[in-house]
Amino acid sequence: MDRNRLVADAILAAAADAVVATDRDGIIRVWNPGAERIFGHRADGALDQSLDLIVPERLRARPWKGFCQVMATGESYYGEGDLLSVPGLRRDGQRISLEFTTVSLRDKCRVLPSSWAT
Repeated sequence: MDRNRLVADAILAAAADAVVATDRDGIIRVWNPGAERIFGHRADGALDQSLDLIVPERLRARPWKGFCQVMATGESYYGEGDLLSVPGLRRDGQRISLEFTTVSLRDKCRVLPSSWAT
């Protein structure tokens, strides 16, 4: 494993904040220990699940509209690093207040996975 990957893995594992990354379809591909603690789902129960896992059901339409726009255009209403406040959902059904930033990973041709972090 290369050094950059080792450093990235160590940062993700040690972060107190949740780091959640999805693919273009909103399927969770990264779920760190901070996400386990905050949302109450173990990584093996969150990986390969939809972001709906952590968004209260009645509030899902708006985030998906924004997510789809970013995936289609590569542009967000929010600037890179802007801190957003939204409700979230824990495994036990408790609603929690989240602050998060979004980061779109891109290559030369297209937008790659969108990352959500609390």
